[in-house]
Amino acid sequence: MAVVQKNYKLTNLKILVVDDNDSMRFMIRTALHALGVEMVHDVGSASAAFAAIESFRPDIVITDWEMAPTDGIVLVKTLRADADPRKKFIPIIMLTGYGEEARVHEARDAGVNEYMVKPFTAKGLFNRLVSLIVSQRHFIRLNGYFGPDRRRRETRYLGGNRRLRAPLVLPLANSVMTPIKGSGFAPTAGA
Repeated sequence: MAVVQKNYKLTNLKILVVDDNDSMRFMIRTALHALGVEMVHDVGSASAAFAAIESFRPDIVITDWEMAPTDGIVLVKTLRADADPRKKFIPIIMLTGYGEEARVHEARDAGVNEYMVKPFTAKGLFNRLVSLIVSQRHFIRLNGYFGPDRRRRETRYLGGNRRLRAPLVLPLANSVMTPIKGSGFAPTAGA
C-alpha cells in the first residue's frame, strides 16, 4: 500500500482506540496527537468500546485483537452486524501483535478495513488513516460476510478485452504481435 504523503489535516477526525494495555493506548494516543488528531478517546475493553461508540461517535476505530473477555475480532463482527449504519460502516483498523498471514485473513474476513502489526510507526498509522479517507472501499454482503470489499483495486475494469484489440509491441524483438482468431497472437512484419 503506497500512500502519497500530502498535507492531510486529520484535525477533525474522532478516533476511538480500544486496547487493554494502558501503555499501548498511551502510545497510540500520543502518535495520533502528533499526527494532528485532536479528538481521541481510548478504552480498555471491547465492552467499553460499545458504550464509547454510542457516546463519542468516532469516525474511526483502532482496536487490538487480543483482549479479555471480548476480543477485537468479536468487536469487529458485532459492529458489522449492527443495524445502525453509523456502527455497521465505521472504518476499523486492527492494530495487533499478530502478523501471521492466517490472522490477517481472519481479521479481513471479520470486516476490518486496515491491518497493522505492532510495533507500529506514526508514519504507518498516518498511511492507514489516509488510506481510509482516500481509498474507501465499497461495502459488500456476500455469503454471510458484511464489510469492506476484501479485494484491493488500483484501477477499474472498463469492459472489453483490450489486449485482443491492440497490437502488442515487443521492444526487444522489435516486432509487433497482432491479434489472431482464438486467444493467441501472431507475429507480423517489423514495427
